[in-house]
Amino acid sequence: MKFRSFLLTLITASLIFLALFAVSLNWLLQKSPLIYEKGGVVQSPTAAQFVSKQAPIMASLVVDVDRLEAYRQLRAPLQIRSRSRQELDRIKSQFLASRQLDYDRDIKPWLGEEITLAVTALDFDRDRTNGVQPGYLLVTTTDDQELAREFLQAYYSRQAVSPNTDLVFERYKGINITYRRPLQTNPDPNAGALASAVVGDHVLFANHPKVLREAINNIQVPSLSLEQALPYQKAQKTITNPRIGQLYLNLPAVAAWITQQPALPLQDNQPTLTAGVSLTPDGLKTQTALLGIGGEENRDPALTQPINALNYIPSDSVFTAAGVDLNQLWNSWQQLAVDESTTAVSQQLEASLQERLGISIPDQIFPWVKGEYAVALLPTEAEKEGNWVFVAETVAPEATKRAIEQLDEKAKQEGYSVGNLKLGEQQVTAWTVIKPNANHVNFNPKKNPVRLNAEVKGIHGKMENYQVFGTSIEAISQGITKDEDSLINREAFQSAIAQLPPENDGYLYLDWEKSQPLLEQQFPLIRIIELAGKPLFDHLQILTLASEGTETGVRKATVFLQLTSRR
Repeated sequence: MKFRSFLLTLITASLIFLALFAVSLNWLLQKSPLIYEKGGVVQSPTAAQFVSKQAPIMASLVVDVDRLEAYRQLRAPLQIRSRSRQELDRIKSQFLASRQLDYDRDIKPWLGEEITLAVTALDFDRDRTNGVQPGYLLVTTTDDQELAREFLQAYYSRQAVSPNTDLVFERYKGINITYRRPLQTNPDPNAGALASAVVGDHVLFANHPKVLREAINNIQVPSLSLEQALPYQKAQKTITNPRIGQLYLNLPAVAAWITQQPALPLQDNQPTLTAGVSLTPDGLKTQTALLGIGGEENRDPALTQPINALNYIPSDSVFTAAGVDLNQLWNSWQQLAVDESTTAVSQQLEASLQERLGISIPDQIFPWVKGEYAVALLPTEAEKEGNWVFVAETVAPEATKRAIEQLDEKAKQEGYSVGNLKLGEQQVTAWTVIKPNANHVNFNPKKNPVRLNAEVKGIHGKMENYQVFGTSIEAISQGITKDEDSLINREAFQSAIAQLPPENDGYLYLDWEKSQPLLEQQFPLIRIIELAGKPLFDHLQILTLASEGTETGVRKATVFLQLTSRR
């Protein structure tokens, strides 16, 4: 009996131990940052139910902040882990210090696994007379509603008492909201007035009570919310990758924001972009869904391997776009111009290209480029200048010949000399302008002989079945030398495109580290984008993109961001 009792006790203890081990292992796996090894979680942001379907931007983090931080620390090399932690702490303090908040003390105890920030409107009161007042909404989930309420109460109580504001507790449609109200007769319309509420397992913050009330309206009338918008739902069905976050852009509204134009009312089939962001060992991979461009027909990717035109792109290219049917790409870009704001952005791009190259790209280049194409930016010794190379496959020889002749004639009309010369064994045509070698010429040829220099403005030649264009002799010399020193054979390029699906419509490749000064000089808008995403751009090394055809009206693409710890 004693032995039986001992045996039963041992078995019971073993079972309890195994159960505890299983529970502990499950808990560890659930809490471990290693769950993000597959890229993240299959989760859509629940905050979309609070966001208006007209919202220009919504960005969501759908994983636990602390586990994500632990994963980053785990992946970081040992020698930079301390610096990595300091950088994360600095980012936290930048967001919270102005509100006299500490993450570990005030936020961490109640914060759940989702954080969403949305620009709900470009001008939430729709009154241009008092200036443009964007509406901002921050939504987080919470694992403890009581702790969240205690935090809000403590936060408002810590705020300095001001004779110009009054703390308001308002009951709106069954939900308690809290905010500070200005007491002046004519308050500053741009003054911040943080409003907050706990709605179920969500904590809401807005920059004005009106924005918060609209968020509550959206959850009580679901048809008003982004979550119920048909384009958003269609995009969600195509974004299937495990992810750490998601981004939604209403493209006409974003264009209105950039061009400082008023946003137009929501229209049917308006262009929108939704992206799911996943972790990889080397950076971030993004699955995107673009709607509102073209029809509903399905279209498979056109390519199964990199195009041959990439063989003519030099290996030191810092920016390359390559694919097939350039005219179709341009038509797709123009389809984004559905209102005044997006039309303005499209026209600015077209005008910029025409000013730089002296020709109308849509009229004189795009129509005859029906096959493969590749365009690349090459660095030069001058840090803020660069050379361009353009490669186009000859599909219709007669049409291509006429187009080249028209380009040469256009160059003559612009005052350039058009002539042939040889680069090695290859004959090319150059567009040049003759200039003296000094700004002020002393017309005394006996004492000061005048020397003339030919400045190349453009150059082109035929290589096998491809037309190669360049903005300098150096650029085209590299382009027409088809050998192992081409971009397609560069290890960094191969490594970057290995992260993308092999079946696609072409690649966009950007070496950000080497191209940053060039692009900032030629496209000033990039500086604004950098400022908005500084933590990301500080670590961005290479960006690659591949489009993947169309599925039920949704244009799909994959973007890979290779990150580095260089800063």
